[in-house]
Amino acid sequence: IYLMSEFLATNLTKNFPLQLYSKCYQVIHRILCYQKKCRVRLSYPWPTLWNSVISAVKWSNSLHLDDPEIINNYIQVGRIFNMFVMYGDTFLPNPGSYDQLYYELLRQHKSSMTSTKLLSHSPKKEACIKNPARSYCLIYIM
Repeated sequence: IYLMSEFLATNLTKNFPLQLYSKCYQVIHRILCYQKKCRVRLSYPWPTLWNSVISAVKWSNSLHLDDPEIINNYIQVGRIFNMFVMYGDTFLPNPGSYDQLYYELLRQHKSSMTSTKLLSHSPKKEACIKNPARSYCLIYIM
């Protein structure tokens, strides 16, 4: 998780392949799923990861591209934050971590609203809303 957080925080350049961000989000999601399944609690400073992911979303918002990979990254970020909101009690170290999570989500509300605007103008929006397996990702994005 530390490597993924550092990767997101240090590789915010325009010419960087967006697919690598997608792979990074997939790794984070897989680790969270494993933690949920096995009820493993890592002593990791979770706000570091949240801030890295949110800063990557802000960076994506500044690109204003209609690249489907950016939309896919928004969906994956939604999945990550939904894992924290819905199942965080199984792997976050204490109840205070939930407070920190909600604080970060509320503090970064502006960047999520920009993501919502970009997603609402995307052709992928219909696929995300119609597909029930992917529809839960809109909780964070909206």
